[in-house]
Amino acid sequence: MIAEVQNLTKTLREDFEDYRKSKDPLIQEKISAVESRINTLEEKLEQALAVRNKTQFPTESDSEPVQEFSYAKALRGIVFGRWDGAEREQKALSEGTDSAGGYLVPPEQARELIDLLRARTVFNNLPVTRYTPTFAPFDLPRLASGATGYMVGENTDITASQPSFDQVRLTPKKAAGLVPISNNLIRRADPAVDQIVRNDLVAVIARLLDLQYLQGDGSGGNLTGIINTSGVNEVSLGEDGGTPSIDTLYDALYEVERNNGMATAWVFHPRTKNTLRKIKTTDGQYILQPQVSASEPPTLLGLPYYTTTRIPINLTVGESTDCSYIVVGQWSEAVIAEWMGLQLEASREASYFDGSQLQSAFSRDQTVIRAILEVDFALRQPKAFCKVTGVRP
Repeated sequence: MIAEVQNLTKTLREDFEDYRKSKDPLIQEKISAVESRINTLEEKLEQALAVRNKTQFPTESDSEPVQEFSYAKALRGIVFGRWDGAEREQKALSEGTDSAGGYLVPPEQARELIDLLRARTVFNNLPVTRYTPTFAPFDLPRLASGATGYMVGENTDITASQPSFDQVRLTPKKAAGLVPISNNLIRRADPAVDQIVRNDLVAVIARLLDLQYLQGDGSGGNLTGIINTSGVNEVSLGEDGGTPSIDTLYDALYEVERNNGMATAWVFHPRTKNTLRKIKTTDGQYILQPQVSASEPPTLLGLPYYTTTRIPINLTVGESTDCSYIVVGQWSEAVIAEWMGLQLEASREASYFDGSQLQSAFSRDQTVIRAILEVDFALRQPKAFCKVTGVRP
């Protein structure tokens, strides 16, 4: 449209050339009036072009830089009450302050950290089903039994049948992590410190969630993980455990397949990987083949596999204390619900366990950050999974 108007004004100016030679004052007056309107139109066209170009091709000076939510600045404000340069963080947190002194990070700011959290878990690599409910509890319907078909003769009534349904209920459970951070770092609150804060928060919760999704026992505030979910198939390696063979793996796949599941991936400890890659077929071929490319996951019996050290290798089975487990299944039937919220709380007086002894944050000039996420986990069809238990090296 803009180009068409530009061509029209050009044509009009050209058409006026013959009339400019006229001595008639009335004609000259009319030409001047029309030219004035054309000039005004061309000025407006230039303004329209400038606005369009600025919108489609903004320069650095044209656009405001997008500022990310800074957890380091937020923590500095929470701990020391210093909100200078952190007005955005203060506004976001002030909308979610609870009576106990915690701060609820709004979903739009929490989403980035939660995305980082997902990337740190082995479940990020698996094709699990994720939901972000806005209400609780969250009920997920599932098919309990299907309708039945019949072969019928001529003029014979068809027996009526219908599928039945039940539901999986997911309720928010708190995944919490305590992270001690130096007060010197918090006082600085620059971009490098922000990365440290995020990484520490993400790492501690990611390790927790991997363990909970796999083997949470459902007691207290724990999730119910895969190996403790009722109805999951099991292949046992004996009362004292044993070393898995290729037949063990095929038995596990069969348990999934006979229940109309379609296995999509394996998960086990790196020690189990070391055991499995020593297994050969009858013709001398290793069942674990080298990875084809860095972009593709390695495979076991045609299915991708993933390893995680969150699976223990010191479980007690009978007389053995060095056991582990393998999980295989149709991972789309594993459901993770994440209520989009992140609660932060900070204390300069709290104590924490550093792995060997109890430490005081006050005496070390530290602040202990507590981060809480609300999540739940369930298997929509437990029979679509199988656990191999008593796995020894």
